[in-house]
Amino acid sequence: MSEAALEPMELQLLRTPAVREVFNAPELERLLGGEGLDLSMTDEPEALRIRFEAGLEVLERRILAGIRLALGRQARFCGLAGVILGILGGVAVAAHGQSEGALYTMAGSMGALAVVMVFLVTRALRVRGDLKLLAGLRGRYRGVFDDRHDLAGLQAAAREVYEEVRVVGGELG
Repeated sequence: MSEAALEPMELQLLRTPAVREVFNAPELERLLGGEGLDLSMTDEPEALRIRFEAGLEVLERRILAGIRLALGRQARFCGLAGVILGILGGVAVAAHGQSEGALYTMAGSMGALAVVMVFLVTRALRVRGDLKLLAGLRGRYRGVFDDRHDLAGLQAAAREVYEEVRVVGGELG
């Protein structure tokens, strides 16, 4: 990667609290040098590069864990929505030829199930958005330190990565 900034990408806070919790890694601040980077520990660019690369490895593991969780949650929400859709279809078929009182009861049940269905679809779409964001982050930072040979360049790259991680994960820790 050149000295240029990372390719532009639309970043936003992960919308699903469980996915955000899996993504967040408090050690990223220490490894990528958030506020607490102490250069008195080393003035060697190679030592700093190793530390930053370790931070990227932690970040990549967290991205993969978030993707795994988001995929599982999306499958669960979609599966439940499918079950409810089947029940709604069954109630609609069963309503044919029923008395007026039974139709009112079935309509009420269908309304309640429709509300649950909307809730599940909303959740599934939220998780899907998180999944797309995490998939875009996967591998994004590979090679970000390759062309950086001085302390200032390494710190600038680490700061850029860390700021993006904070946008996506919110508070880390």
